[in-house]
Amino acid sequence: MTNRGNADLDATAGLIRRDTNLLLSARFFMSASQSLSSVALPLALIHAGFGPSGIGAVLATMILAGLFEMILVGGYADRGHLRVFLVSFPFTSVVCAIPFLTGADPIWLAVAAVVGGYGGGQGATSGGTGPYQPAEYAWVGRNYPNRDRNRIIGVFSAISVAGVVLGSIFAIEAGQLASLLGLGSGTGDQARAMMLVVAVLAVVPTAIGLIVKEPEHIAAPPSTGRSLRHQLDKWRELLIPTHSRKVLYRLSVVGGLNGLAVGCYGQFVTVWLILHFHASASTIGLLNLVMAAACVAVDLSCSRLARKLGLIQAVIVTRVVQSLLIIVISFSPNLLFAEVFLLIRMVAQRLNLPLRDSYSIARAAENEKARVSALTAISNQGGMAVSSEASGVMIARIGYAIPFCISAVLQLASALLFYAYFAREPPPEEEAATTQGASTPVSTEPVAAGAA
Repeated sequence: MTNRGNADLDATAGLIRRDTNLLLSARFFMSASQSLSSVALPLALIHAGFGPSGIGAVLATMILAGLFEMILVGGYADRGHLRVFLVSFPFTSVVCAIPFLTGADPIWLAVAAVVGGYGGGQGATSGGTGPYQPAEYAWVGRNYPNRDRNRIIGVFSAISVAGVVLGSIFAIEAGQLASLLGLGSGTGDQARAMMLVVAVLAVVPTAIGLIVKEPEHIAAPPSTGRSLRHQLDKWRELLIPTHSRKVLYRLSVVGGLNGLAVGCYGQFVTVWLILHFHASASTIGLLNLVMAAACVAVDLSCSRLARKLGLIQAVIVTRVVQSLLIIVISFSPNLLFAEVFLLIRMVAQRLNLPLRDSYSIARAAENEKARVSALTAISNQGGMAVSSEASGVMIARIGYAIPFCISAVLQLASALLFYAYFAREPPPEEEAATTQGASTPVSTEPVAAGAA
């Protein structure tokens, strides 16, 4: 290989390393913002007079809005458009914090919650980046080989949890924040102080998004006409993958079931702790902090679990454990009991999430990874939207236990269906190992050394 060829490879590796570090930094601060908002938003809505059914309606609408955003992300990210999403979503979180800071009417708080796409009351599980995550993971899938995919996505997930640690610290100190800002000590004042920090944290990923280099654009297919049919074909080509439809269908069915489960349970964890056990913002923040601290190491070890059990088996086992623990949690006699088993379940969940996402990316065609990731997430979000509203009504009438148990049954069903669909469809790296008759050694370094 010529010296110029080596230089080009070094330059490419350096750019991947730089952009990986930038994306990890953006994810850290956006995750911190989302985590803190998952505590602040329920407190703000409760203070504004929203009950369980009202909060359920807001959360369901938030999810439906996220569906539209993910459709756009999936279609355009596969054609190289990433920066616009990296900038616009955190910037929206900044702007939509204003109604919470100014004490706007409840209807405007609901609108701001929907447009801002905040954490949704899921506590430590809300450590995420927003609807552009499919684009982020597709970028990983294109720039790292299969043997490194589980580990790199595990690093991204661990950084999310590290962001949750920061957000949780701010939640613990909500009272001090309110005092420092000259506000009162009430619930509404603490929520307002936390939303200010949510906005400040979201400014950082907004700025980082302006620095990341736009990926190479993939040309859209040439237009063959301007009729309505041709325009519909053009949009279908943009949004719907053609080579990954079978795996997309199966992942969407499994994701929809899991979304129904999450909507019955995950969306109401923080609300449940506040209303059922009278937990304060500091208590919830401390719980999130402990969970996040425990889960950083868990995220970094998920690739080891996949190597030991196999990726598909690891996804199934961790999801079954999650479903069974929901039943235990739903009958918690006191706050301490609930916190202990929430922590155990969180460990299982944090093992499951990056492995599930990694499998989705692995099975998708090369230029359809973002669309498969986004459309799979849409099925999950759609299920959440349906069950969040229904669960909020049930909780208002009969309490939390039955909706939580329904969640457990649905999540167990999704695990069994995942096995039925994919038990004989391992990811490429495991297929290669089976073909060779021996395990393929797993690289301990990313393509660009030091990228993580």
